[in-house]
Amino acid sequence: MTLPFGARTRVTSDPDVDSDDTDRWDVLLRDHFRTHSADEVRDSRVGSRATERPITLPQRPAPSPTRGLGVATAILLTEAIVLALAFVFAPAPAAAARSGMRFTDESDLRAAFRAEFAAYWNSPRSGFPTGLGDIVDYWFHYHITKAVMAALLVIVCATLGIALWRTMAKTRRSRLFSTSAAALLTCCGAFALILTLANIQGATAPFASLLPMLTDTAPDPRLTDTLNQLDQQLAAGDHTPALTVIVADFTRYHLVMAVLAAATAVALCVVGAKFWRVTARSAAGRRGRGLAAFTLLLAAALAVVAVANTTTTADPVPALQDALAGRW
Repeated sequence: MTLPFGARTRVTSDPDVDSDDTDRWDVLLRDHFRTHSADEVRDSRVGSRATERPITLPQRPAPSPTRGLGVATAILLTEAIVLALAFVFAPAPAAAARSGMRFTDESDLRAAFRAEFAAYWNSPRSGFPTGLGDIVDYWFHYHITKAVMAALLVIVCATLGIALWRTMAKTRRSRLFSTSAAALLTCCGAFALILTLANIQGATAPFASLLPMLTDTAPDPRLTDTLNQLDQQLAAGDHTPALTVIVADFTRYHLVMAVLAAATAVALCVVGAKFWRVTARSAAGRRGRGLAAFTLLLAAALAVVAVANTTTTADPVPALQDALAGRW
């Protein structure tokens, strides 16, 4: 039974109504309004939920595999260009600053070395005279600078090449530009690696690496006579102190290359085999296997170089005779 709101006024204003009845009506009215208020709030909440619609937020697009590659590529390409220029132009000033010897060009260095070599051949001592020692020291720093620049260039080319190959592995679309750029960087990195090995060899045995300058152009009569004497003593097995140093440095020259080529060949075999397995399961597919095959081919070529230099190390005299005769 629902009572009007004014019922309390009428009840409480009647003097004949007992106070207990009044309290009872008050409790009933409070319960009535409390119950209706709770029902209205609940109905309003249910209605609002019924009319709610899910809000769909826009999804963030998946990051592109080439995102951020442009800036890194530009930086690495700039570093590669700077290192290539430094490889060509930095060695001579760096060697001059460290050794105190300065040469206008290669012909000036050649003329100085030939004159000092003829004087050394006629010397009874095995140690280098001052002039020849300075030239050898200059050539050592020259090759050290070149080796450092070439090694850094290998790192830059490898970093950039790996980034490009990973980009191609993440996309299934064939991108001619990316493939060509990665192949070009691979070739540049391989060439820089060969230059690194050759200059480490030259820095380890700088005197032997200067010997080609004796015969790369027509020698003068004095040098011709010196080379003839040297060849005769090599054939006779009669080694003077100077010839002993020449043979020892020539042997070390080829021993270093044998060790470097063998170690690099093993490392390239490991890298090539691992790269073959990785790319076989990626989107790069055939392109990745091509790079792995190139790496293994380079390793095979270095293995041949290692064998050839090992043979020369075991018997250096015939190779030295060919070198002094201009048959490098």
